[in-house]
Amino acid sequence: MSDGPAVHMSLQRRVRWADTDASGLWHFAVVCDLVEETETELHRKLGIVDETIGRMPRVSFTVEYDRPASFGDLLNVELRVVDVGGSSLVYEFAIHRRDDLLASGSMTTVFVDGGGRAAPLPSSIREPLVTTASLPQLHED
Repeated sequence: MSDGPAVHMSLQRRVRWADTDASGLWHFAVVCDLVEETETELHRKLGIVDETIGRMPRVSFTVEYDRPASFGDLLNVELRVVDVGGSSLVYEFAIHRRDDLLASGSMTTVFVDGGGRAAPLPSSIREPLVTTASLPQLHED
């Protein structure tokens, strides 16, 4: 069960040549990479990245693809923490190109101990995640 409203943020990034497949469109796995990149920046901005990297494996990732993206498209990735459980985080995400929704879905991660078993989220991680906040949009340089 959630502790209440949580943080969200967005990240802008262009589709790189390496993100495309033989069709010239983004490879399906790029969505996972974009969500993970946004999650990492969220954790960095919250000051918890050193505690979460390597300790929050994904246990579920679902995505619905609505439209393709092409090389050079400027994408906006929106990521929101929708549930902070005892040991887990649930995110929802959406990826847009201007006003067009390209992909959306959810991701669940679980905090693990040194042996790889689910463990309670430490308060140093939990507290920043349950504040009602919007972090500044991150833009590609």
